Amino acid sequence: MNSNPEAIIIVNFDFPPNQGIGGRRWAKLAKGLAMRGVKVFVIKADPIKGNKTSSWQKDVSSSNIEIHSIPRMYPQSISHPKRTVLNKIRYVSAMRNLRKKEKGTLYDVAIGWSELLQSKLNEIVSTHKTNVLIATGAPFNALYYCALFAKKNPNLKFVADYRDPWLTAKNYGMPFLSDQAKAEENRKQDFVFGEADIVISPYRELTDKLVEESSHLTLPNISFQVLPHFYDEDDTKNAQVMSVKDQVLSFVYGGALYTGTKELIADWVSYLDSCRENQPELYSRVHFKIFTDNLIESEAFANHSCVTISPTIGSGIFAEMAKATFCLVISADYNKNQFTTKFFEYLPLRKPFLYLGPEGELSQFIESNKLGLRISDFHKDIPKLIEQYDSDHLDFNGQFDISNYTLVAATERLLKMIR
Repeated sequence: MNSNPEAIIIVNFDFPPNQGIGGRRWAKLAKGLAMRGVKVFVIKADPIKGNKTSSWQKDVSSSNIEIHSIPRMYPQSISHPKRTVLNKIRYVSAMRNLRKKEKGTLYDVAIGWSELLQSKLNEIVSTHKTNVLIATGAPFNALYYCALFAKKNPNLKFVADYRDPWLTAKNYGMPFLSDQAKAEENRKQDFVFGEADIVISPYRELTDKLVEESSHLTLPNISFQVLPHFYDEDDTKNAQVMSVKDQVLSFVYGGALYTGTKELIADWVSYLDSCRENQPELYSRVHFKIFTDNLIESEAFANHSCVTISPTIGSGIFAEMAKATFCLVISADYNKNQFTTKFFEYLPLRKPFLYLGPEGELSQFIESNKLGLRISDFHKDIPKLIEQYDSDHLDFNGQFDISNYTLVAATERLLKMIR
């Protein structure tokens, strides 16, 4: 077997201590690599002033992880707008300037980062014995800028990590691009494919999509791989798991209420309205605890005492899940086949899942492995669930083998890909 690489560069725009989407996946993998003796050089953006520190900061405190932070060049009047007249003026001016310079989307926060990023990459490559460059998106311009660097450094193995789709993203302004701007984003992605040695994603569905999107290109040396999300045993080893039966069933959810769940939430609230009116005893036996920063979506539950809405609490969610009766998993149609970070992080708690969302690979995995059940009709399924709970007839496999979903296993998969 080939030995591990001596050093790896990871480009992750909001790597800890930044608090931002995408930091957790590569903070954990950096930790796993460092534990295997690999030197990890990270390039990230400077944090937004006043932002909280990432919950995963402790994971990257290692002598084998060296973090380099460079300024973000994207206008904060757009990325972090304030409700002031001055900010509105700055916003209009910044958008005007971006339109002059950018042919693609104007809502990618890595815009303008290329020169600083490539300078820092040059510094690290020339100073240290690095042979692998990993870039993760979104923001997807980070992948493009790293591909430009990889073209100039053909001896560097370039790995492009997609956490989400690029061209078909529901955000970053992608759904509203002109034909010309879409063509530019297509061009940038094609360039990434042309320079990448490996393209990875957390989901088979996404990797298959990327293979399809690259099918018009001749790419003899590229490999498309799936590197699923995973859990870190260190996060849950101190969680005091409660398994005592209680009169009140607690359902805990942590994270975003995804775009596309509006109808699901409306059905959920409608059921609670009916239950409070017609089945008050049952209504008093359920407690939904939702930790999210999606305040607009969560306002739908404002009139229900059995629902508690709180801001996200980072790693504190593990303690909440450990005390819960059920772990809630919520998906929209677009991510019904995606096994999110949260899904794997809750597995070691050995709590049954209650899945809310359309049928897909995620719901099929939960039900086929007896890890919980899907709610297809609140009015029928919630009373049935309580009946099964009271009679100890929940069909739950508390011995499901989770060893393939650990950080250790994920790190080994990554190393195997790049050896």
